[in-house]
Amino acid sequence: MFNTPNDSGVPEKTDDKAVMHSPPRNDIATARNEAFELAIQYLEEMRRGFLAHAEHIKSSNMSPEFHSSAMASATKHAEFAEDIRRISRGELPVYGSPKYKADLQTKLMSKTS
Repeated sequence: MFNTPNDSGVPEKTDDKAVMHSPPRNDIATARNEAFELAIQYLEEMRRGFLAHAEHIKSSNMSPEFHSSAMASATKHAEFAEDIRRISRGELPVYGSPKYKADLQTKLMSKTS
């Protein structure tokens, strides 16, 4: 907290506890874990949605291309979810481009050194 300016025009500090500080490390880790879990849940919901969509297409005798596209989307979302699980554990992803994997490996290595 600050009082009104002193004679020099500079506010006087009245409470040392008012200084901003970063949250404790365990709060950051908890928030990170919650964010990963939420992302995984979202991707799993998307996968289930695409599977339901593919089943609807199949039962409606629509074009096989539509069914194939929906199944591919469901598979891709399952891959994303698995990669996020692995990344959240500090492991390299299974899927993704070589550049993406190399960038992640560089970031993981810089955190451990």
